[in-house]
Amino acid sequence: QKEDKMKTSDGIERGMGAWAATQAAKAGLPERIIISRHAAAIEFVRAEAPEFADAPVLAVATAEDVAGAIVAGNLPMHLAALAAEVLVVEFVGSAPRGTEYTLDDMRAAGAQLRRYRIVVLTP
Repeated sequence: QKEDKMKTSDGIERGMGAWAATQAAKAGLPERIIISRHAAAIEFVRAEAPEFADAPVLAVATAEDVAGAIVAGNLPMHLAALAAEVLVVEFVGSAPRGTEYTLDDMRAAGAQLRRYRIVVLTP
């Protein structure tokens, strides 16, 4: 049941921005946060997933930051497993590495967002 509400809220947020994010918070739905040190990655997430338009950005995440949240950013698995969902940046081509990259560099390398739910199978 809660999963349906998240999907519904997600669709509303895409069309109604900050108002819907406020309504989701009031309804007790998961917070959205971006975890990244890269300006281009933050810009990419905001462009590809409008529900993150007003999401706070953290350079480093703790378990408390991500627990129960919908997180955009690449996280270690032990943190990703604490999040309700994780949107990660993946590349079809070779990922830009070694220097600070631009949004154009990301798009040229085939950047895309993939949504995951991580489940811990062993204690």
